[in-house]
Amino acid sequence: MTYSIGFSKAGDRDISKLPADVTIRIIKALEKILDDPFVHIQKMKGDHAPPQYKIRVGEYRVILILDKSDNTLLVDGAGHRSTIYKRYGKG
Repeated sequence: MTYSIGFSKAGDRDISKLPADVTIRIIKALEKILDDPFVHIQKMKGDHAPPQYKIRVGEYRVILILDKSDNTLLVDGAGHRSTIYKRYGKG
């Protein structure tokens, strides 16, 4: 079952602020996981509603919300690991 990628307002803003080479690596990593995201993503710790997941791309992390009803991976945030967890909590 193939998933599609969507972006929240915050996720779109975060991606646009990253260096171009990092953005390309993130998009490629997201495209690789569309067929079976559960193999590649990890659930974030804590009580997030809806549950949040993360994917590692080098020293950067992408925060995802998985919508199983319409098979969408929603990018909710992205950034360097030194700053992203300050916004979303330790993953």
